[in-house]
Amino acid sequence: KLESVLFENESKLTTIGKGAFGLCSDLKSIQIPSSVDSIGEAVFSECEKLESVSFENESKLTTINNLAFIKCFNLKS
Repeated sequence: KLESVLFENESKLTTIGKGAFGLCSDLKSIQIPSSVDSIGEAVFSECEKLESVSFENESKLTTINNLAFIKCFNLKS
């Protein structure tokens, strides 16, 4: 039933690991902290209601691995 994700103490988070939110079918939005430099494989796989993924200013993101957004049919932004 997870619908949104807000990270606290984001300065310590550097990676969102493989499959972390896979099959969270009710997830609608997530904001990726600027400290994250890597999004693992299939992190959001089959998050069918995911509509929005946003990135904080000054994002350090350099890697989005394979299948990160597979079957995210409603992803708009």
